[in-house]
Amino acid sequence: MDAASEAKMAYFSASIKSDKLSDGQLKHIPSTLSFVNLVSDDPFVAGTIPQKALTKTQTSIKQNGFAVISLQSSDFAVKTDAFKNEVNQEKIQLLESLISDVRSSGMKIVLLEQIPGLISDDSIAVPDWVKSNAQWWSEGKIGDSDFTKGIQYLIKEKIIKVPQTEKGTPSKKIPDWIKNNAKWWSEGKISNGDFVKGIQYLIQNGIITA
Repeated sequence: MDAASEAKMAYFSASIKSDKLSDGQLKHIPSTLSFVNLVSDDPFVAGTIPQKALTKTQTSIKQNGFAVISLQSSDFAVKTDAFKNEVNQEKIQLLESLISDVRSSGMKIVLLEQIPGLISDDSIAVPDWVKSNAQWWSEGKIGDSDFTKGIQYLIKEKIIKVPQTEKGTPSKKIPDWIKNNAKWWSEGKISNGDFVKGIQYLIQNGIITA
């Protein structure tokens, strides 16, 4: 867990049974399937091994809303009494078949590291009345302190959900581009996500304490 935090990893996956995550900065996406079990010849599932693997993947999605398949380098090594430094081509072919079948079935495959970029702006909820405050601030009708206090309150009450942001060196001045962002956001010219990025900047530079 310490190594993952030091490496600035935002998303982490391991067995939900054995992994006890305590670091709030890491978002846990538990592994629901292991490749070695996914391609086992399960007598309780009908079809060829690739067909069984697809069925298990689809079942995981129905049960959990997603399927996270963990892959280990040893899954693709030849093994007799012990692992050898030799690639098991049959396992490689099974992986290729699974990937092809998953894509053909209409499911999307992503890496854990791609998840932050896939989060929709729609998942960042900001009340409409906040746009009025942003507009007044951009027009000079309320001051910087009033704007930052309002945002700080919204973050504290979890009305605005801001992704985890590392704090940097404190600063006092709000850059002009933040005010431009507030104006454009109030006019619907930029998304909630772009507006929240500005708030993240304020937190990172110590202008707003979250």
